[in-house]
Amino acid sequence: MKTIFDIIKESVISYKKSDYNGEGEFNMYDWVSYFVYKNKFENWPNDPDNEPQDLENNEIVSVSEDKFVIMCGGDWQEPIEISMTYNEQTNEINCQVTNQHPNFGDGLSDEEFIKQLGWNLNKNDEIIF
Repeated sequence: MKTIFDIIKESVISYKKSDYNGEGEFNMYDWVSYFVYKNKFENWPNDPDNEPQDLENNEIVSVSEDKFVIMCGGDWQEPIEISMTYNEQTNEINCQVTNQHPNFGDGLSDEEFIKQLGWNLNKNDEIIF
């Protein structure tokens, strides 16, 4: 059974292979944008002005077998918390706003995120699978 956790791990590996950031190191901030834009979510939330919620500022709050939670917002947008779950029957990742006014700075560090996936970072911030 495929889970959101599996999808996240696959995306991190794909991001690493693509060298998205051009430096070889893992950059969680860039990876979140990579993950969202690559998946082209049909149900990505809009802000009160009906503009798509921006990823200009983002943090990962948590990752588990059944849920992936981020905070995001642009410089002119209030941040929101978005929970993502995977529906294996429809093969879709569902996005739901779960907090309208989160505080940035409460998210996971790159190292904490990678460790939650079962991996480590070396001294150059490269993922050790």
